[in-house]
Amino acid sequence: MPKWYESSNTACWGFLCGQLLWSVRVLLVIAQLEKVRKRYGIGGGADDDVLEAVFCAHCALVQAQKEVVVREKGGKEQQYEGHTERMVMVPGEQRREEPAEQTQT
Repeated sequence: MPKWYESSNTACWGFLCGQLLWSVRVLLVIAQLEKVRKRYGIGGGADDDVLEAVFCAHCALVQAQKEVVVREKGGKEQQYEGHTERMVMVPGEQRREEPAEQTQT
């Protein structure tokens, strides 16, 4: 083997530490989401929590926080609701920008 070869170098250890920290973060997010679900009787399951924790942990934590705030203000039966209207584009009613007026010099 060449002299420069190492079976475990700094890059390997750095990658391993990064993966361990990422795994701990995911586990903490999953635990927090499960805690909120149980406390307020929110449906869903561990598979949803895992996907949210892996792909968008920040979003999941913000949503959980909003849910807690709304339920604490309005009771446990009230649930956070975002926009309830569907976005629908009606044919023929598209917004068109008017051309800017030109000034003569």
